[in-house]
Amino acid sequence: MATKPTIHLADLIGSVRRSPNGTRLAVLWPSPPHPARWMVTDQWGSTGYEPDETVASWTVVGAVPFSPAAGMELTEIQEATA
Repeated sequence: MATKPTIHLADLIGSVRRSPNGTRLAVLWPSPPHPARWMVTDQWGSTGYEPDETVASWTVVGAVPFSPAAGMELTEIQEATA
């Protein structure tokens, strides 16, 4: 019986994880409602988006500055009324 990977639902926007072989970084920068929430890059650039299950076992290595993962709250956008 296969074990399900751990999904860290507590990850905040801006969390950064490194792949086990150290060649890719993933940043939680979701574009809802798509399930692939992690923007992944390697030394040549973006490799696309991955779902939580793909990066759940990757090591957390930091946070994007000024993101919720770095301790800064995002301000809710207010629609201008005429």
